[in-house]
Amino acid sequence: MWQTERSDRVSPVRRHLPRPVPRRRWAALPSLERTKRSDHPWTLLLASGEGRGFGDFSIRLSGKNIPKQFWSLDGSGGMLDWAVARAARISPPDRTLAIVRTEHLRWSECALRAVPTANVILEPADRGTAPGILLALMHLGHLEPDATVVLLPCDHHVEGEGMLAEAMGAAAAVAERRPELVVVLGAAAHTRVPGCPWLVPGALASTGIAVAKRSALIALFTATVPDLVADCVTWSIDGERSRSALRSLYETIPTRDFNRQVLYKAPTSLAVAEIPSCGFTDLGSPGKLSRFLRAQTEPATPDFLRRSLGSTTRVSA
Repeated sequence: MWQTERSDRVSPVRRHLPRPVPRRRWAALPSLERTKRSDHPWTLLLASGEGRGFGDFSIRLSGKNIPKQFWSLDGSGGMLDWAVARAARISPPDRTLAIVRTEHLRWSECALRAVPTANVILEPADRGTAPGILLALMHLGHLEPDATVVLLPCDHHVEGEGMLAEAMGAAAAVAERRPELVVVLGAAAHTRVPGCPWLVPGALASTGIAVAKRSALIALFTATVPDLVADCVTWSIDGERSRSALRSLYETIPTRDFNRQVLYKAPTSLAVAEIPSCGFTDLGSPGKLSRFLRAQTEPATPDFLRRSLGSTTRVSA
């Protein structure tokens, strides 16, 4: 089972947001600009999904349908590779965890080669984002129960990586000082994809990046999906942690989405901060990814790459 520049200001958002995520009051944050960065939080790479909430979300390369986070334009790496490099700016490889589907190992192994095999959580089936995150947090409890954790999706493109790293590090420092908080990072409205929650309606969209103490995240799960917690704890205590036992667990648990059913329904303290303008693009929908891929095939791109993309790359709607 356990497999394998300087920052711009990160703006605090006013205490009571106009119609934020339903039934949510966001806590105000101090300016992260003056906050000392956390030293080596743990980063959890969320690389297990297939974007099925948007339909068939894959890219056709060389006759194969490849989940979006594993695509590569020219063989030099794709979104998972970018996310691994992003994580390395704030966490060394031995403090990085990754959630990957077992059937996706053929695409993920190369990108995750620097991550210890024991830190790669293999999911036998798609049950949404919540179960994998919970299992990773349980695993982390054996390594560092008081860890600060950065939940990092693997479907983003960022031009100013250093700026985003500074923002994530500063948010980790806030979480260490305020262990009851979960800090959610937001970006300018144009980054929003369909279905992505607004943090400030019409102005600030969720990036999907959340930073918190492991204990605060476990508390969110316990408050919102206690049945999932009970099932996973029972499996952890009674099971042998074998692949067959994990498959049995995934045959019984329902599909749960971390953002919709855990994070934004939690009756505990959440806080929101805006990342700096760093060329952040959320590629979490077919439309966003299609536009991004088209932008990569403008005349500035080498002719051989444009020809290759034109004949072999397809984003399914």
